[in-house]
Amino acid sequence: MTKHDKILIGIVLIFSLLGYLIFCIVNQDASSLLAEISVNGSVITKIDLNNPPSDRIINIPGPLGNSIIEVKPGAIRMKFSPCPDHHCMNTGWINRSGQVIACIPNRVIIKLLADKNPVDAISH
Repeated sequence: MTKHDKILIGIVLIFSLLGYLIFCIVNQDASSLLAEISVNGSVITKIDLNNPPSDRIINIPGPLGNSIIEVKPGAIRMKFSPCPDHHCMNTGWINRSGQVIACIPNRVIIKLLADKNPVDAISH
């Protein structure tokens, strides 16, 4: 490996790191993460997970009874549901835009939304 090869590799490495840092800085101002809770297709409430309410337990009435939703900064989960199989409770905490908790028997849906969608992949 010649001296010029080493210089070229160093320059490519510097530009790669610089590009990565710029990308991180531009995407650092992540938009607010919202949890949209709906019953029977009607939106009941939206919660800003970056600034959650002081009451971290929310009761949501559904056809089978009350579902209990727990909120913490940056995440949300179904703490209790009156449905028979409790698949919605087994989902656990969700914290990324696009994730969903669905209690089909009680018809309660929790969707996480962001003002700005993060880049997952770029295709040409």
